[in-house]
Amino acid sequence: MHALLVGAAMTGGMLYLIYTTWVWMEDAPVGENRVIGGVVGLLICCVGLLFGLAILVGGIGSLTKADFGPPLAHFGCTPLLGLSILAMGRGLIMWEPSSYDWRLQMGGFATAAVVLGIGRVLYKARSTREYFEI
Repeated sequence: MHALLVGAAMTGGMLYLIYTTWVWMEDAPVGENRVIGGVVGLLICCVGLLFGLAILVGGIGSLTKADFGPPLAHFGCTPLLGLSILAMGRGLIMWEPSSYDWRLQMGGFATAAVVLGIGRVLYKARSTREYFEI
């Protein structure tokens, strides 16, 4: 169930970011070129979309007791957990708690790390391994 919620939220969020990045790129004033930034943003969003779909498919596989379900969800969560922790470390190095943007980013990365960490703990639990015969 955890993988379904995380996968659905991430897939929906990435689809929204793809749309907003495309609109931002197309709404550039005359003479301002946003193509390079827009294309890089779209590529990053597409990678995030693939991870979200992997987690979502892993959650669906977990519901149907498919043997690929939990490992696929774990595969999608692990790199994202690592990136969230690295981003929090970078944010702590650039300590600036008076900045609203800094607090917003740190809160988002911390939330992502907690949610993905819960998924990792659930995957490693003995009861999960016994249920799915991993």
